[in-house]
Order: sequence, then structure tokens, then C-alpha cells
Amino acid sequence: MSAYTLLDQKLKHIHTLASISGLLGWDEQVNLPPNSGDQRQDQLAVMAKLIHEARTDKEIENLLSTLEAQDSLDEDQTVVVRETRKEYDRATKLPPEFVEEKTRSQSEAYHAWVAARKANDFASYAPHIDKQVDIAKRTADYLSWSDRPYDLMIDVFDPGMDTSTISRLFSDLKKELIPLVSKILDSDVKPRTDIFKGFPIPEQKAFLQEVTKALGFNY
Repeated sequence: MSAYTLLDQKLKHIHTLASISGLLGWDEQVNLPPNSGDQRQDQLAVMAKLIHEARTDKEIENLLSTLEAQDSLDEDQTVVVRETRKEYDRATKLPPEFVEEKTRSQSEAYHAWVAARKANDFASYAPHIDKQVDIAKRTADYLSWSDRPYDLMIDVFDPGMDTSTISRLFSDLKKELIPLVSKILDSDVKPRTDIFKGFPIPEQKAFLQEVTKALGFNY
């Protein structure tokens, strides 16, 4: 069995574990009974530990080293190896106990947000925001991005992007958008905002049911 096939199997295993964790997270926000947050935090922490162990498997390092020395990989395989190396190097810098702490704190913050939103009590939720910011900074410290913590957060979700690039994009957009918006606001032609109001809820439900039925979904 080739090194790439073995790597692919390990990546699929990681993906499966991550999908289980994702399902737990989805259920937490949709179906979890009240006062069950502590147990779900334990479950998510266990999954985080298993995923971290799978991501930092030493055999992945060996396979990557083997594949990086080859020149027979196609374009897609080269990208997979490159991105796996990036994720492996980052994962191995994060202590397992920190990964579990991060997962628990995210779950705790979610339940705190639900309670605070219901009670319209931002003050009770504010400490959780502070903790999430602190965890983000600690993550940056572990990954040697202390001088650019926000760039790290951007790169996680939009690889290759950073604050300077985003600033240039918005600067260019402002040059065209601000005059356009001003022109629209100063125009004698005014939009009919009334057409977006007054839709009876029963009719909305009936319309959605008709659409979903036409698309083959039954709810």
C-alpha cells in the first residue's frame, strides 16, 4: 500500500472523528435537554482529545516526510500533502490539555450565551467573551503567531488571507461603493419598502411547504 493511500486513510479517520464531534455540537444547539450541558462538555472534550491524538499521530509525520521527498505526486496529491503538513505542524504545537480546555470553554460559552440572550443579560456573558479572546491569544502563542493573533484566526478559516489584504480589499471597495450609495440615497427614485412588509405567517408557512414539497422534501 502506497504512502499516499495510508495518509489518505488516516485523514479519512480524522474526518470521521471530526464529523462525530460536529454532530454532537449540532445536537447540543438543537436537541439537548436543559441542564445537560456539563455532560455534553465531557463528551466533546473526549472527542477533542481523540481528534487531537489522531491529528498528531507520529505515523502522519513519517508518511509526510516520505511523500514530500517524492516527485511523482499529482497536483491534487501535492496540495493534500502540503495542507496536511500545515495542519500537522500546528496540531503538534498544541498541548492536549489545552485542546480539551478550549473545547470545554466553547461549549460553556454557548450555553452561557443562550441563557444571557434569553434574560437579555450581556453582563453575565461578558466573562466568556474575555475567556475566548484569551484562548485565541494562547493559541497564537503556541503556534508562534503572538505578534499577529488575528491573522492566525483569519488563516484558519480563509487560508492565505490576512488583515493587510482585507484592508486593501475594503479600501478599494470603499472608493466605488461610497459614491454609489450616496448616489442611490440622493436619487429621486425611492424604493417601495412596503412590499417587504405584511406577509401573514400562515401564508408564509403554506408557501414554504409548497416549495419544499416541490423540491422533494417532506417536513
